[in-house]
Amino acid sequence: NVLVDPVSRSATIIDIDGLVVPGLYPPDVIGTADFIAPEVLATKHLELRDPNRKHANRTTDLHALAVMIYMYLLYRHPLKGGKVNSLDTEQDDLLSMGEKALFIEHPTDTSNRPKLDQVSKWTMPWADVTRLPYTITGPYLKALFDQAFVTGLHDPNHRPNADTWEQALLKTTDLMQ
Repeated sequence: NVLVDPVSRSATIIDIDGLVVPGLYPPDVIGTADFIAPEVLATKHLELRDPNRKHANRTTDLHALAVMIYMYLLYRHPLKGGKVNSLDTEQDDLLSMGEKALFIEHPTDTSNRPKLDQVSKWTMPWADVTRLPYTITGPYLKALFDQAFVTGLHDPNHRPNADTWEQALLKTTDLMQ
């Protein structure tokens, strides 16, 4: 878990007491709701020690990192759009963030674009992906968002690593200056 103070521009890592040893001690939690990787949610119904169950690991942390950066910069969640996958709310959340997760700004599949007239919170200007698309973050971050939420959303080995994000953020800052 990370606490971020945007005023002082400081961050602190907290709550690192859970010991995880792959194959021996699986994690006892699946993560924080908005940041759980799709593969973890899609298999959470399986028994804890089922070999097909996906647990939190380095690649799931890379998904969480991409979500956090997207949310900080654009004030919206990259997967919470207007597509309904089930009329049961709990099942819809599991599918929309798990097995059927789809980037709200996917370049070819627009079915999960936010429907601005349906939910009052979408009336804020940053929720309109046509007026404020993720491409405004610049070429370096746009490429990483594509890699994280298009190529790597359901293929964890294609997610950008933390160093790549750091380099892209620095390059983007340089472009702004």
